[in-house]
Amino acid sequence: MSDEERQPEPYIEEFQDVDFDIEKEDWNSYMLEDGTKLRIRTIVLRIQKALGKPKPGQAQQFRVKTQNIAVISAPPKLKGPPSTEPYTPEQLIHMDKEQVNVTPYYEPWNVYRFKDNSGVKVKLVLSDVYRIKDKYDADGEPQHVVQSGNVVIPLEKGQKAYT
Repeated sequence: MSDEERQPEPYIEEFQDVDFDIEKEDWNSYMLEDGTKLRIRTIVLRIQKALGKPKPGQAQQFRVKTQNIAVISAPPKLKGPPSTEPYTPEQLIHMDKEQVNVTPYYEPWNVYRFKDNSGVKVKLVLSDVYRIKDKYDADGEPQHVVQSGNVVIPLEKGQKAYT
């Protein structure tokens, strides 16, 4: 096979785990249109930094592994019979549901620092919330599906993360 016929190998960027300390990790707060309060928190489990220097004009690349925790507090009229039946997110997303409008109250940046005082800030971005019809948790709170993502911004050494 000639050089012209060879396909270039895909570029695979290598990453390395970075030790970090939590500078600030807070709850996001929202009010749903039906009076339900939603609190959600992103917990950072792992941060990985791309090896090598970034290209000119580009920021350092990071991969951040997270887990979200959500707590629902519904008004009494929306509560139902407590259920201990566990549902996976995959099961919930396929159940009869209705989208609920959301008003954000508090959407902070969470901040994580590395040994050299650089770091990353991470912000949970809520995209959609659905209430599952006639399904309740062990406390009688209505089951919800919360769809979200995270924005990750690198911080230079000593850079303020928030004002």
